[in-house]
Amino acid sequence: MVSADDGSALPGVTVVVKGTTVGAVTDFEGKYTIVAPAGSETLVFSFVGMQTTEIAIGNSTVIDLSMEVDAVRMDELSGHRLQARPPGNLPPVLFQS
Repeated sequence: MVSADDGSALPGVTVVVKGTTVGAVTDFEGKYTIVAPAGSETLVFSFVGMQTTEIAIGNSTVIDLSMEVDAVRMDELSGHRLQARPPGNLPPVLFQS
């Protein structure tokens, strides 16, 4: 299970076998399933606003992780305006922090 530093589940965390395109995304309970190719050594966990973390696979069959907030990146984002452009002819959506 992947959780935030406060213990709450983190849905939407990307989990990738380092150096491959093999990956998964955590569900609403922070759970994921991934089949690492033989010889794989590291899983990479990433999520917006959290520190990207690399964990050695070793002989593990279960890897749980508590992710930490990436304060530097959150500071960089604060006060910025983000604009998302939906597909088609819909007007853009503006996000402001």
